[in-house]
Amino acid sequence: MIASVIDTARWTAYYRALESERSDAIFRDPYARKLAGKRAEDVVRRIPRARASSWGIVLRTVVIDQKILDAVQTQQVDTVLNLACGLDTRPFRLPLPSTLAWIEVDLPEVIAYKGSILTNDRVACRLESIGMDLSDSDARRRLFAHVDGTAHRVLVVSEGFLLYLSANTVAALARDLHAFPRFSYWMTDVTSPLLLRLDQVFGRPVQRWVSPMRFAPRDNRAFFEPYGWTIRDFRPLAVEGERLHREPPFARLLRAGRIVLRGKWRDAFRDSSGVLLLERSSQPAPVLPGGIRRHTTGTLLKLRHRHRGESKESIEEYRMEYTGWNPLVPALELLAVILVIGAAIVIGRRLRQRG
Repeated sequence: MIASVIDTARWTAYYRALESERSDAIFRDPYARKLAGKRAEDVVRRIPRARASSWGIVLRTVVIDQKILDAVQTQQVDTVLNLACGLDTRPFRLPLPSTLAWIEVDLPEVIAYKGSILTNDRVACRLESIGMDLSDSDARRRLFAHVDGTAHRVLVVSEGFLLYLSANTVAALARDLHAFPRFSYWMTDVTSPLLLRLDQVFGRPVQRWVSPMRFAPRDNRAFFEPYGWTIRDFRPLAVEGERLHREPPFARLLRAGRIVLRGKWRDAFRDSSGVLLLERSSQPAPVLPGGIRRHTTGTLLKLRHRHRGESKESIEEYRMEYTGWNPLVPALELLAVILVIGAAIVIGRRLRQRG
């Protein structure tokens, strides 16, 4: 049913169209409906509970809108580089300065489709659309060098992109971006292992038709800092959903978790997904033998190295310690989810009995 990347982009545009057509819409995208087309509507209608996943797309759209405008107005950003842009319409619909350079990149077929639909629409800024495969690391670096040579301060946006990449691929992208000194900020949406598991439970009907999420670091700071990116701001979508009245289908579970749990578990529920704004630091963390980076906190990874290479054990230990992965964590998180669900059921029964 989802036959191509363009279909996924249409699906996202359709969610933006639904939000825009609400009487209480939190943003307006007048181009979303024609970009989505009838095919996106047919796909969403056929997939059970497909509309239930729209909350994240709607919230990340409005948060990223706000953060882009803030960066342009207060941080002297003169260039936005939108990676894997899909059918994004911000250069058309946001009140951007005409001097701003907006460079959007995606697969050639996505760029061609979008251009054919919006060919007669007016942009607010200087728009350059580039069709290329971002998995081609050499072409990617050439693009980054071109942008770095023409800009003063660049904001990179990777909305809905990193979630579907492996941790190694994200790390390589982070290194490439940091290599260019005018790339000052990087904005992306992130999720956590906890939400990944909740999505696997609540979103199974949808997962049959789309690529599964893969990138869900336990600690965003620990992941990005070794590659020269520090956290400037984080906007949890759960908090934004409550504020803007656009909550996920498992919102009651999240609220129950914040009531029942304490400390880091409560924070994990609150910060299970969000929009992350990273700022370029002067230098990435130092590199250990074998090309493995050390955390900027100074904690050394205890790696066992063979002569002229690393053992399989050292690579696994690196994965566990550096990314925060631990074989006990999935079991503990599953237990926490079960306890929270049970608590929510008990609380609901007691409230009904009182009523």
